[in-house]
Amino acid sequence: MSYPTNEPRITAKNTELIKHYLLHGNKAAAYRHAYNCSTMTDGTAYSKANEVFNKPHVQAEVMKHQMALQKRFEVTAEDLQKFLLGVARRCMKDKKDNHGNLVPVAPAVSVSAIAELNRMLGFHAAPGGPAGGATGGEREVIELDPSQYRRVRTEMMIEDDL
Repeated sequence: MSYPTNEPRITAKNTELIKHYLLHGNKAAAYRHAYNCSTMTDGTAYSKANEVFNKPHVQAEVMKHQMALQKRFEVTAEDLQKFLLGVARRCMKDKKDNHGNLVPVAPAVSVSAIAELNRMLGFHAAPGGPAGGATGGEREVIELDPSQYRRVRTEMMIEDDL
């Protein structure tokens, strides 16, 4: 004989929300997909999505599915970080254009890979913000002239090849 409990349960809408979130990685879009948001502003949908995703039973369900996917693909966060770092490095290696000038292979891809790495490592927040960056303090900007830049890039590529 089973007795009713007061524990929250995952509803059909929660299941749809979680499936959509796992596919696309956007909480607000997942909320709009699972619930009727036709009369809501974007801000309201975003707030409602955060409300649902902050519930412990929903967080537990998301984590359960993420762990199952990770186990299925046998991929760790460290594996993904190493892959993205490799992509960033390979795409910044120079090649010669039609005029004989050295240009990066695919700088936009490299920037995207670095941005994703920063997000994964928590470095995307402003200094002093929740993630605090690598040091949590102000970042120093160093300006290089073209010859200094080429020398630094060359040194980086030599290190990558080691």
